[in-house]
Amino acid sequence: MPLINNYFEEETIDLSQIHTLEGVEFVECEFSNQDFQGQSLKNTKFIECTFNHCNLANCLLTGTSFRDARFKDCKLIGLNFTMCTTYNELSFEQCLMNLCIFQDLNLNGLKFSECSLKSADFSDAKLNKADFSKSELAGCLFNGSDLREADFRLAKNYYIDPESTKLKGARFSMPEAMTLFSGLGIIVE
Repeated sequence: MPLINNYFEEETIDLSQIHTLEGVEFVECEFSNQDFQGQSLKNTKFIECTFNHCNLANCLLTGTSFRDARFKDCKLIGLNFTMCTTYNELSFEQCLMNLCIFQDLNLNGLKFSECSLKSADFSDAKLNKADFSKSELAGCLFNGSDLREADFRLAKNYYIDPESTKLKGARFSMPEAMTLFSGLGIIVE
């Protein structure tokens, strides 16, 4: 019988034991090999939680809070982070995050290390000192973003228009950095 509880602290969570995730608060909890796919996380709070090998694809994030949450080897496809109430101190490592929306959010210092972010939307987002190192960025939108001091070393398949983004101090590696010239109409042979 699933538990009807709206507060969990310092626990390893088994979702099959929880009646609903809406409005639940998780503090310093660990989620391993859990399948959240398509569930509503409306008004749910995840504070200092870790997610390992979890599937959160297509979850509804209306009013959701993520504070100091760590995701490793997770599937987060199609999440609209603009619906979240709070999203501080997040870290994503080796996650599948295609089609996520981060439009117009303040994501300064966020870490997306070795992630697949194909067709993610970062338009008008603040990404100062964000880490995209070793990530797959095909089809990502960065129009109007602030990417100052962001790390794109060993990231792949990105297109960033230097005229519509702030790039001062951003770090890139060759040969992918050559794509920055295409936005300026410069041909490198």
